[in-house]
Amino acid sequence: MAGIHWRKDQNEFSMKLEVPVGSSAMVYIPAKENDTVLENEMEDFISEAIRLIAVNKETRVFEVDSGNYFFKVIGGQ
Repeated sequence: MAGIHWRKDQNEFSMKLEVPVGSSAMVYIPAKENDTVLENEMEDFISEAIRLIAVNKETRVFEVDSGNYFFKVIGGQ
């Protein structure tokens, strides 16, 4: 079953995401240029299962394969 839960505080955004087996998803993360994006508390997370598709002024777009993900954005200065 697919699922998503997100939370936004003053300087932090977090998202738990479940993508069903045999599926993929486009994930839009609200992250500005100086923000740090983590997946499962790791900064260097780009892999075959997580691909960076686009970087915009206030958004990063990833394509992810089936699995469970925990993204976190920490506000930059």
